[in-house]
Amino acid sequence: MNYEAFKWHLLEEVKQQAGESMTVRLHRISRNNQVSYDGLSIHEGESGTCPVIPVGMCYEDYNTGKTVTQIAEKIVTTHQYTKERSFVESVNYTEPAFIKPLLCPKLINHAMNEVMLRDTPHMDFLDLAVVYYVKVTMPDGEVGGFLVKDRELESWGMTQEEVHELALENGVNHAEVDLMDMAQLSLCTGLDNHGFNPPMYVMTTSARLFGASILLNPQLFIALAEAFGEDVLIIPSSIHELIVMPESYCSGIDNLRLTIKEVNSTEVEPDEVLSFNVYRYRRRDGVLEIA
Repeated sequence: MNYEAFKWHLLEEVKQQAGESMTVRLHRISRNNQVSYDGLSIHEGESGTCPVIPVGMCYEDYNTGKTVTQIAEKIVTTHQYTKERSFVESVNYTEPAFIKPLLCPKLINHAMNEVMLRDTPHMDFLDLAVVYYVKVTMPDGEVGGFLVKDRELESWGMTQEEVHELALENGVNHAEVDLMDMAQLSLCTGLDNHGFNPPMYVMTTSARLFGASILLNPQLFIALAEAFGEDVLIIPSSIHELIVMPESYCSGIDNLRLTIKEVNSTEVEPDEVLSFNVYRYRRRDGVLEIA
């Protein structure tokens, strides 16, 4: 069965198993960098907050031997589990007092998301944009979130400046930062370091979610520049992490850009690409710039 036939068959099977009291829908979900995918959701009646199941992942299960009936059963069971155990349905996401401690920042590529940014609160930053999301923790411990749009700001009665300040405080200023030696990481995981052998470090948050947002914390780069004793080059590995290195070990910015372009096109998921540029933190005056 091809993908198109599968998704409509799956929709009908989930409707049958979920029962008439549930509303089952297929959506086209927009992601970062103009990436979109088919998602399936189950709602109690016509409303309610619930996870969206990526249909593509279900199709992968189908191609490994699971039947449509088995896949639909898993979707319905997951919905029931979430409904019974998660606070998601009971939380009023229009209540600012609840939202404020959950606001976090996310860095995305500005040029690749111009359409989405039209109705999304954001702040320009180099060639990037700072957007905001509300962190949601599911019953199984998985952390996700939903993007803050203009309609949310209006509903909460908050300004973009307020949201920006809260997001930085929650997700950057007090975030636990992990700094891992890339050579050691390559040995442990078998990851390709693309021919680079200088001291390079993977930098992200302990949550590993949208960890490139630590680029917004200048204190980290002040400390790195002092430790290196020179300017710091910053490679935007993905929306989740950065790679940092002393500039004197770089054989050339142009070569580094070519490597970033290759890695982005072959190893990074399309919706997780952050930038094709290299950034520099200047030790002498504390300026962060595109190199």
